[in-house]
Amino acid sequence: MHRSMLFRRSFWSVLGVSIAVVLAVFAVYVVVNPNNGIKQAINMRKAKRHIDAYSASLLAAPERSNITLNVYTGGSGSGGSIWVRGTLPSTDAAMALRTDIEATHPPVEVIFHLERIDYSQEYPIEVLQIPPLPPPQ
Repeated sequence: MHRSMLFRRSFWSVLGVSIAVVLAVFAVYVVVNPNNGIKQAINMRKAKRHIDAYSASLLAAPERSNITLNVYTGGSGSGGSIWVRGTLPSTDAAMALRTDIEATHPPVEVIFHLERIDYSQEYPIEVLQIPPLPPPQ
């Protein structure tokens, strides 16, 4: 066999094996690693569908007119969550909103950034400490 043909065959063999190894490593990474862009994109899609399905009913009360539900890239785990933010009149109203959201069984983590505004106080803006809803197991 001619030397150049042997070289060409071995080159393509090495290239084919290299590509297969790279694809196998990438597949293992995606399956094993909880923090990757593919899982984040999937979670963000789930969050968007959930927001589209429930935001109108969750935000129908007049006291919730300053609340928005957004898709968020962060969150614990693989990323992709629902971010609830805005202002409410009280901590009780915030906890009621959290309970209502929890009742919809969100498919991803829900993170809250809520504030209470009371202009009769010296410092009118208070950040409410509302614990996040963890992602379903």
